[in-house]
Amino acid sequence: MLESCDVIRRKIRTFHDSGEMKVGESQNAINVTGNAYSRFMGQNGPRKGLDSSVYDAAWAFFKTRELKGIKMPKKQTPAAAGTASNSGVPHAEGIELDWEREEKVPVFDPCDDIRRKINAHLKFPVVTQAAFLRNIGAQFHPAHRVQSR
Repeated sequence: MLESCDVIRRKIRTFHDSGEMKVGESQNAINVTGNAYSRFMGQNGPRKGLDSSVYDAAWAFFKTRELKGIKMPKKQTPAAAGTASNSGVPHAEGIELDWEREEKVPVFDPCDDIRRKINAHLKFPVVTQAAFLRNIGAQFHPAHRVQSR
């Protein structure tokens, strides 16, 4: 018996949320267009989408994985992603630079590089903008409050 469309949609979402494949990669893997994929994923109901090529291709993809013994990946939750201490997020505590107490540390990176590094840091799932700003404020001596605009 084939699985309902809602079950296939849930499997697709779980598969993407686990990070095993990006949406575009999975569309290529099951050989469907982005438009057809979007239409199928936008529908709701156990029978809505039965005639879609995405349903057939995704069902075959997941059945093949099942027959090969590849288990469905677990959906990552913020708790499973880890805390800041073990998630690969660098910590600034305990690091003191020369001239830091006098607030005269030279900066050699251009502004565009700093923006790129900040954006990359904020992509970590456990880093919020508020936590980032608290960490920035803690680097001042004495500590300052830093707020976004």
